[in-house]
Amino acid sequence: MAILRTCKQVLGEAEEVYLANNLFVLPDESTKRQPFAGSGLSHNTKSVDITRTHVPFPDRWLFSASAPRLIKSISIGFSGRSIKGFPALDYSTWKTEADFDSLAPAARLQIAHERAKNFLDGDLDGYIEDLYRFFKFGGGPTLKRMNYLEFDLTNAFCPTGCCRMMEQGWSQIMFLGPRKTGFLGVRNTQEVDIIMAEVYKSLYGSYSDLHDDYEGKLNVDMDGIEKVFGIVFNPKKTH
Repeated sequence: MAILRTCKQVLGEAEEVYLANNLFVLPDESTKRQPFAGSGLSHNTKSVDITRTHVPFPDRWLFSASAPRLIKSISIGFSGRSIKGFPALDYSTWKTEADFDSLAPAARLQIAHERAKNFLDGDLDGYIEDLYRFFKFGGGPTLKRMNYLEFDLTNAFCPTGCCRMMEQGWSQIMFLGPRKTGFLGVRNTQEVDIIMAEVYKSLYGSYSDLHDDYEGKLNVDMDGIEKVFGIVFNPKKTH
């Protein structure tokens, strides 16, 4: 890494090699956690949506100003933790939901579970959108197709640990056009089906755009989507 500090010319020539040839493993919700979150007072990333108030990595770049368009391989992990915590179930909550005393313990737990899971759903979908916007619109020129995108779902359990978090907006960041996409930590064929259903549902609606972007190679069927994005579940060899 010291070679990048030699001079601006060497930095410009060497940084592209470094960023393009390595896999960068991002921490949980890295756009909202320190040291990447910043104060939000300064926006140094570009965004086409001027009404958006939250721009990923607002006070500092993840690497350098050119990183969003040079990085070709990223790994994203998910867990049942929320950066904002979960809402307390106080008197007003139970008054709205149901009579606390009339509910069996299992029914109370189910209500708590649904509220916490919905809260985390929003967190995870927002995180995927943040990363998409950072790599799509940050760093100047339009991003070329990403080489490798990895989702690590090993720890993607719900907050109460009774189910898994598979129904997320995975396809949002897949619009970066990865040539290969790996889903790690997928437990069974049922989870595979849930993930593919979510991906297919979103990409199908954007078929015309994708058809142009990927030179007409994307067919409107599950096999076509798997082939174009190189989707593999639990690959024996990762990046």
